[in-house]
Amino acid sequence: MRARIATEIRSYALICIFLFALQKSDWSQAVNAASEQNGAIPVASGPATALSVVTESLRHAADDLQLRKNYTYQEREVEKHLDGSGNITKTIVHTYDIVVIGQTRLARLIAKDDQPLGEMEASKEEDRIRKEQKKAEERMRKANSREEADKEEDNERRTIKYFPEMYSFAFAGEDVVDGEPVWIITATPIASYRPHAMEARVLKCLRWKLWITKNGYHWVRREGEAINDFNLGLFLVKLHKGMRVQMEQTKVNNEVWLPRLARASDIDARIVWHTQRVELETTYSDYKKFRADSKVTGIAAPPPQ
Repeated sequence: MRARIATEIRSYALICIFLFALQKSDWSQAVNAASEQNGAIPVASGPATALSVVTESLRHAADDLQLRKNYTYQEREVEKHLDGSGNITKTIVHTYDIVVIGQTRLARLIAKDDQPLGEMEASKEEDRIRKEQKKAEERMRKANSREEADKEEDNERRTIKYFPEMYSFAFAGEDVVDGEPVWIITATPIASYRPHAMEARVLKCLRWKLWITKNGYHWVRREGEAINDFNLGLFLVKLHKGMRVQMEQTKVNNEVWLPRLARASDIDARIVWHTQRVELETTYSDYKKFRADSKVTGIAAPPPQ
């Protein structure tokens, strides 16, 4: 049950930091269409509007996602349980090796509380991963059909459509992050917008500050704050007004921007009949490139480089 709760929390936390919109493996056609509609700007020119900068950044996020599929990496997830005064009562740490097969992200658990898995648990995890890998490969074969591709593209177009409809974007200054000159842009929900999809309803409750590089239009930092309470998953998870989410990215191999940190605080999770206040933090590390056309025969940790 705890694993199910943790999965739900992680999923909704990622939605809250725009990752729901960046999980697709191929946004190229959808982003290009949205860019034409919303006045995307050539990289060489100056910004026309804050919206045009955000739209152009989505175009580059699509490119980064394509390159990200060529990397394995590790995720270290920290789940902190808090009491009514905000004191930490319990900390759970899971570390995963990650590889992407087609549309599917496979996560192999390699450590708990920073200790390697025992032999029996590691063997069970390997069996689970082999089964998941077979399912992922089958989904890849089905995704090659035109019908599946059209359905996926429609979902992508609807997702991108949320951004200009539900937010008002404005420049809020300039800064330098990790040596990169950036624009700071605020995103405020438009009061008159009436969301229908779950992702849009979550985003409607959040206002954002975005740090986008002037060179290449990449999101190096995102910070969000909940402006209303919101219940998710039949009251399984509750986001509180004032909840904060944060994500940072870093440049890898001088070719792609990839996640470095994701954090969410002030979340209530219902565990069995008990509601638990939690904070979540995921760090991403050990990015290693492999050949995109290589056949994946297992996802054991790659050899040291």
